[in-house]
Amino acid sequence: MRCWPPPRLLSADCATRAGGIDLPGTLTLIAGLFTLVHTLVNIPERGWNQTTYLALTATLLLGALFLITQARSRHPLFPMTVLRDRGLVAGTLGVLFVSAATAPVVFIGSLYLQQVLAFSPQTAGLALLPMVGAVLLLGRTCRRLLTRYGPRPPYLVGCALIATGLLLLSGIAPGTGYLTDLLPGTVLIGAGLPFIWITCEATALASILRKSLGIAAGIVQSAGQIGAAMGLAVAVTICTAHSARSGLAATMPSIFVTAAIMMIPALVNSLRGFRHGSASSS
Repeated sequence: MRCWPPPRLLSADCATRAGGIDLPGTLTLIAGLFTLVHTLVNIPERGWNQTTYLALTATLLLGALFLITQARSRHPLFPMTVLRDRGLVAGTLGVLFVSAATAPVVFIGSLYLQQVLAFSPQTAGLALLPMVGAVLLLGRTCRRLLTRYGPRPPYLVGCALIATGLLLLSGIAPGTGYLTDLLPGTVLIGAGLPFIWITCEATALASILRKSLGIAAGIVQSAGQIGAAMGLAVAVTICTAHSARSGLAATMPSIFVTAAIMMIPALVNSLRGFRHGSASSS
């Protein structure tokens, strides 16, 4: 049996060095993110009405209040100095844009498999597994490219794979099938995702001080969640607006062309954000 050391009290100077809890910043950040994601997810159902605009206004106000609390706090949850790091900003934006572009793939793809191709929910889930397999298989390849060439080449490889996959999915039309139309696009997107995520995370954390690593990692992960909510809201809005009269298969081109357009700022980010330095993968 493993014996744990006995508990001990921390000294007063240790507690002082540890800092305090930024309660106002924590509450305003949680409220702002919740309001933003909840609003985006419900846009397809509610539409752009007065409630939506009020909720988005509340999100902006909460965001402004959060920044004010961070500027005045002795122990800020989000030190504003981290935004001066080029690598963190580039990595965060890369995750945000790519999450927005790829979020509709699994959701809309699953609907297509079940509603158009008449797959059962279990079979639809299995049909999307090759996308996950591509993610797992190419993670090590991305790390090797990142170590050897720096962040820009693997990031651009990921953008190219994802954009190509989205354009292939935009060619889906009534009467198309799984093996010839859905599978190639989803596999390419899965192949591109590790090149983006690993590169962006490594770049974002490469030059951050150890004491701020948790904050930086939280920023990157939050960007992924917000981007996914934005992309899914856009996709479901298009689907709801057009599928009733034209059918889901006929709506797929509009959804995935829009998703491919979302990759443009991701490419611009590669030219500006990954200009200097290199990130090492650990």
